[in-house]
Amino acid sequence: MIRIVDGSSWWPTPAWTGRGLILALSVASMLSAGEDWPVRTPKLPPAAGDHPRLFVRRSELADLQAKAATERGKAIVATLTPISRDPGRTLKISASDIEVPPGLVDPPKPSAMAQAGGEAGEELEREALDTVVRAVADDGTNFRVWHPVAWGALFLATGDRRWAWLAQRGVQQFVVENKASAIKPGVDELHFAQPASLGDLAQILLAMGLAYDASVEWWDDALSKDLAKRLATYGGDEPLSVQAVVRGIPAGDPRWNGTDQGTVLGAVGLALLAVQGDVGVQHLPIGEWLDAIDKQLEAHLRLRWGDQGEWYKGISESLGPIGFALVPYLIAARDLRGVDFLTGRGAWLIRRWIFEPVATPFGAQFPWRSQIPYKKRKHTTEYVVPGTMPSLSPNGFALAGGMFSQGIAALPENERPALAWMWQSVSGVAAPSWDTDGFGHRMILALRFWPEKAADPTSIQGFPRMVADRQKGAFLLRDRFKDSGDAVVSIGLGSEPTVDGQSIGPQSIRIHYATITFDGPGMVRRARCSALTQRPDGGAVIDYAPLAGATTNDGGKDASGSIAVDFGGSSGARLLVIHVGPMAGIRSYAGLRPALEYTEEYDKGGWAMMHHGTIGGRDAWMYLAGEGGAAPTITAAGDALKIGSQTVRLDGQRLVLER
Repeated sequence: MIRIVDGSSWWPTPAWTGRGLILALSVASMLSAGEDWPVRTPKLPPAAGDHPRLFVRRSELADLQAKAATERGKAIVATLTPISRDPGRTLKISASDIEVPPGLVDPPKPSAMAQAGGEAGEELEREALDTVVRAVADDGTNFRVWHPVAWGALFLATGDRRWAWLAQRGVQQFVVENKASAIKPGVDELHFAQPASLGDLAQILLAMGLAYDASVEWWDDALSKDLAKRLATYGGDEPLSVQAVVRGIPAGDPRWNGTDQGTVLGAVGLALLAVQGDVGVQHLPIGEWLDAIDKQLEAHLRLRWGDQGEWYKGISESLGPIGFALVPYLIAARDLRGVDFLTGRGAWLIRRWIFEPVATPFGAQFPWRSQIPYKKRKHTTEYVVPGTMPSLSPNGFALAGGMFSQGIAALPENERPALAWMWQSVSGVAAPSWDTDGFGHRMILALRFWPEKAADPTSIQGFPRMVADRQKGAFLLRDRFKDSGDAVVSIGLGSEPTVDGQSIGPQSIRIHYATITFDGPGMVRRARCSALTQRPDGGAVIDYAPLAGATTNDGGKDASGSIAVDFGGSSGARLLVIHVGPMAGIRSYAGLRPALEYTEEYDKGGWAMMHHGTIGGRDAWMYLAGEGGAAPTITAAGDALKIGSQTVRLDGQRLVLER
């Protein structure tokens, strides 16, 4: 049984989880403000009409299809099931299900079908495709905009042109014939000509742009030209249009209605990249429009990259705005536009996919993003996390939702082995989803970048154990990359406001699934990192000072603060976190008992404690956790504290840890 040591009566006792500990200290701000970012790289623009172009080029198709023909490639391709967004309701259609006119071993383009087989042949082909498109229902699932994307991706992976024809027919029904995309009749219906929100606009443009790029080579010429024009000029001058997004929609505009800016900018950018220079739009200044998109993205990423904007929402919600369209656009823009948002500063977000997951006997977990513990389903050995999206992650715990397939493509090449190690260590070399799910472009990226060999465990050892954005006041620290016992600390200082202007301050401490929230009139809402010192053990000391206008419960004096993270073990704890500085009292806490129940059921021999004391006359809050033995004794030593063999004192306002 886990032993809980009550270090202080005022703070609810948390739990040590031997399966990995995530501690998120949301207190108050790391890349420097003057870095050369985004990085300009050699531009490899495609020729007009050259497709595919977004995630694989024509010259790379032979290699892609060779990979798809291997045993592993077949497994990746087999998992591409057009997504229904409804657990258990997915669809698999094989190319052999698509009937074609007899005698056409290598069928030509549909527009040439009449010449090859006469009117009867063309009608037969049309009826066959209509039958398949009408039959994309399985267990009540209707046609979705993501079906043509998946079919186009299958064309790229196999070279079977029947998939391209099927993608064309799906696009034609949705765009020209206004067939609804819906989970089932009347549920989340989406119409090409009637977007109800910016979220609808993003989904429509992204899906149609991806389907177009993948398979337009074998489409009817008239439809190709028509769709390119429709995408580039989508919405005309309406409030929900490409031009509205290009001009910029102010933060707080009701049109956002919860839709993330990164999603919309990424989706519009990908659609414009897909059609740029093609017949029907060659006269449009799409390059200038993309310049405007990139300027908005730079401002957006400078504001939210590394703070609690996108990722504060939790794993399910944040994978939508980040993985849905934003990261794919950044990948494509790096090659096609020579604008690299993902090297240097931009790598912060993708690095979080390496730092945050920890392994458990039943898969990956992201403990700090949820207050709900894992629950065991009755009569099964399967564990699920309430609130995750099973349709996006069939095994419930894989690094899915594009975290690997898109992340491995987005990371700088020298950092890819670290993500490969994380994937293989946490989710297994052959995770059920292969991180493709229902999104065809993820399958293409997985085929291109999935490591040929198992990751070398030493590949992660040289990876830095801290990533930091001082300007944003965002820090991630990890004691090691080994197993489920890894400790991860996330600190946010709220140095800059979020995109909606709301500041992020010292609001919560998350310990596994227990959440302790701080609030009050004297709380420092925003602070700036004044000094950062990394420790040899992988920890750090982070000093901060409130920004102008911030308040403190320290009576207006000693308003600066210091946070120390120690992985060295001198204190007798695997993890020691100490905080001296402005912080308000407890407002609420939630999820503590379920967290204790979780750790008691699955963890043996761990301990955790919270302690409140004084260092240099100032209040100090401590969290300690270990895997065995007894918790250390904490005693006063003059103005310092003695924790095991570790002495903690103040040098001015700065915490100093000594043996």
